Amino acid sequence: MISAFPSDDRGQSLLELAFAIPFLLLILFGAAEFGRLCYLSTEVTNAAHAGAVYGAQNRGTASDNSGIATRAGSDGADLTGLSVTPQHLCAASYSATPTGDCSGTPAVEYIQVNTQVTVASLFHSYGFGRNYTLHGQAIERVRQ
Repeated sequence: MISAFPSDDRGQSLLELAFAIPFLLLILFGAAEFGRLCYLSTEVTNAAHAGAVYGAQNRGTASDNSGIATRAGSDGADLTGLSVTPQHLCAASYSATPTGDCSGTPAVEYIQVNTQVTVASLFHSYGFGRNYTLHGQAIERVRQ
């Protein structure tokens, strides 16, 4: 029996590939952007941790805000525009919730370091993505 439609399927695979490539590239670039942002987020958190560890050495380093910022900045040296904000917290006992009120002689002193950086999307120039603000935070108990 002769079919009304020709059964010539030359080029069909090429046409399917032409339709599939944009979707595959979108998935590939999205995964690359997501991985990059996860890496940078880890860097921001590690910078906060480095500053908090420096500040937690003793009461002298806990009050050295410039040293804390320098330590956090050197750990996050590949992060452009990293902002570091150290904060001193106190608590009456180990089981109490630390607050910013350090009046009197606190039993337990903490140092909290917040970091923040804004990064641009890799694909911002193509109309996709935007700027992302990544935050990091670390809290350490100051050694007496």
